Amino acid sequence: MSVQVPAQTVPPALVFTKPSGAHDDDSLTRRVDRYMKLCASSPFLWTSATTEIPETSATLASFGKLDDAFRDLLDAPEADEFGPVRPTTRSVEVARQTLFPLVQRRFRLPEPVNIGTDHDGDLRIVWENGPRALELVVPYEPDAAPYFYYSHGDQYNLQRDLSFEAVGGHFNWLGTNPGTA
Repeated sequence: MSVQVPAQTVPPALVFTKPSGAHDDDSLTRRVDRYMKLCASSPFLWTSATTEIPETSATLASFGKLDDAFRDLLDAPEADEFGPVRPTTRSVEVARQTLFPLVQRRFRLPEPVNIGTDHDGDLRIVWENGPRALELVVPYEPDAAPYFYYSHGDQYNLQRDLSFEAVGGHFNWLGTNPGTA
């Protein structure tokens, strides 16, 4: 079940009137129009006035699957012949703290294609959409900073900004049609 978010309208007099009562110039009008168009076209479910918000239980279920995988990793043997297998508790907490703000705003995380550790014990969560790949990497070492690795074909980059806007932007990029961006 989905709930349609009603479009919110702001009375023009409140938006385009200066405190003195005089009408503002067109530059404010253009800025507000541009902002409203951006909000209406945003793929983020919590900012768009025209997008359906998935049921909260489905949103939490998508994060619950991810959290179950974290618990399984924390129950794994500490190491094997190739190196650490179990991520640190700190790594798992950083991953949760990075992704849960999206869930709090009713963004349904796509299902990862892989959740595990690499030969260094870094926690890696991989999402894919066609030729696009997005990977959250939380290093095993406590003093190393987590980052997103993203690629599209032979183009790739790292992003260390884990702010809500940056993380949401990465999932926005992953979810868009690879042929259009």
